[in-house]
Amino acid sequence: MKFTKRQSEIADLAISGMSAKEIAAYLNINHHTVEIQLTKIYKEAEIEDEHGSKRIRLMNKIRSGE
Repeated sequence: MKFTKRQSEIADLAISGMSAKEIAAYLNINHHTVEIQLTKIYKEAEIEDEHGSKRIRLMNKIRSGE
């Protein structure tokens, strides 16, 4: 997986449990930007799950180096 620096920041914060709005406030960016980036991150990581486990699956993929 190849993420931009910003996407890596957002992914790390999402994995830590922060919501999109919390991430946006922390990074001083619009929460819609965070949502767009998270969508791109999940697509790049080939994660399709609408049941709330996306962040856990992303964390596992990043840690395993897939």
